[in-house]
Amino acid sequence: ADAEAEITECLQNWLQMAHKGEHQLSPEERLLQLREQGTWTADTAVALGLLQLLTGQDSVPETFASAVLAEDSSFFGAEARRGTRWNMLGAVLNNRGFHEQAIEVWRHALQCQAQYPRALVNMAMAQLKCGSFLAACASQAQALKASPVWATEEIWVQLEKEAMAQTNIDDLAEAVRARRLEKVQELLEPHAEHLDTTNLE
Repeated sequence: ADAEAEITECLQNWLQMAHKGEHQLSPEERLLQLREQGTWTADTAVALGLLQLLTGQDSVPETFASAVLAEDSSFFGAEARRGTRWNMLGAVLNNRGFHEQAIEVWRHALQCQAQYPRALVNMAMAQLKCGSFLAACASQAQALKASPVWATEEIWVQLEKEAMAQTNIDDLAEAVRARRLEKVQELLEPHAEHLDTTNLE
């Protein structure tokens, strides 16, 4: 099935239910109209960002950034989902090659939700792209701590690859193979400064 067509249809149905008005417009035209009219929420920003993402538009980061800034009563506008909005923006930046900026954005996601496995795994991927292998290992280890056991195997496998490839910490690969998470985190603690978001502005 055509993913773009399916998502467009879903958004069209959502717009018809959530926002009365010009339904002969395409979803993107209607969302842009809502923005011009000042009826702009985190939900409409995420919806527009998704459409722009599907069609490869350059304005995607700015649209997702506007979702981060929105504070309203919509689904994504809730304070509890602020970390989710930061995570989406980080993914958009990372996919466009802005890895360092994405890492900073994911730190904001962690400031909102310290135990956020998806943001931690995403951050690790960007850190690997930047050549920060031990920082990536620290992010993966924190993701393991934040995840239910049934969701950890893929993270362990990736962490083992990184632990085997590095030569800075002698006992790291052995600790990872033994699945000794506390020992892994102890060894990686000097490389986990990025996980401290206390003074993040």
